[in-house]
Amino acid sequence: LRRVLTNESEALRILHALVGHFRRLWQVKDLLGSGAPEAQIERATGLRGQRLRSLVSQSRAYAVNDLQRFIHKSAELDLALKTSRASPAGLFDALVLDVCLRHS
Repeated sequence: LRRVLTNESEALRILHALVGHFRRLWQVKDLLGSGAPEAQIERATGLRGQRLRSLVSQSRAYAVNDLQRFIHKSAELDLALKTSRASPAGLFDALVLDVCLRHS
């Protein structure tokens, strides 16, 4: 990962994959919160079986404000990766530390 993060375009790809995952976690969390049946969650996410169960389990580990903060911080990181001279690895470290802090 460190080697990949030395390249700005690769760092952006990793960030976009992470954002996609966290957006899906948020989607599942919202659907679960509204009482949606598993079939509806399957249709909404395009996932089934173990992949869906894993996403459901992960979504329960985060509060909505944790997910909101991650998306906000990811947007800041996206901009920093595109405009800053800072190390992509260092910028990612800051994002990971912030997500792990869980301010909620």
